[in-house]
Order: sequence, then structure tokens, then C-alpha cells
Amino acid sequence: MNLRVIVRVLGIVAVLLAGIGVSLADEVVITYQAKLGSGPELQPGTYRVEIVKNQDLSEAAFYRGDELIAQVSVAIVVESQKSRHTEVHFENLDNGRVINQIRVAGWKETLVFREPTPASQVD
Repeated sequence: MNLRVIVRVLGIVAVLLAGIGVSLADEVVITYQAKLGSGPELQPGTYRVEIVKNQDLSEAAFYRGDELIAQVSVAIVVESQKSRHTEVHFENLDNGRVINQIRVAGWKETLVFREPTPASQVD
């Protein structure tokens, strides 16, 4: 194979990967019934959360097994260090418990569903 063909193939692969976006996935335990920011409500349980980061929009999808339970837009904040533990940050509002952030063990990304108030709690 000559150098020109190799460069062309690598260029095509790079373009395809950039168009697909970056995806992260891991398990998160939701201890209490809670809304995801101003989005859908999750029942207590273990979920596989998948994050798809595209250029303009990032989304979090919550699955139980193969079933999609909830999908919501999410802001991604990149931290300086990976999280040592999975943390679900929530607050109690008049309309119930609301998840405002999730940090997943081993990820540098914090998932922000709504801006927290000073009285937010961690589960």
C-alpha cells in the first residue's frame, strides 16, 4: 500500500469518527424517585447511562436492560480530575426531588441537568 492510500483511509476514518460523536456509558444507582432537571422522572433503581457528545448538543440516555427509560439534554462540564466515586446530586423542591448533577466514578465529566442551589444534597 502506498502512502497516499494510507493517508486517504486515515482521513476518511477521522471524518467518520468526528461525525459520530463521542459516547460514554456506565451504571448509576438512583436511590430516590427524582426528575432529571426539568425533564422526565426516574424511579429508584440501577440504570445504564449513556452520554452522546456531539458538537452542538449532548444527551443522556438512561436504560434498564435494553429498554430506554429516559432521554434528556445535558450539559457536560469537564473536571480537572476523574471522580473517585459515583455521586448523584439532588435537591428537594416544591414539586419533588430533582437530580441536578451526576458524577460517575472514573469520568472527568460532570453531567449537569440543572444549576444547583446552595442547599443541594448528595446521594
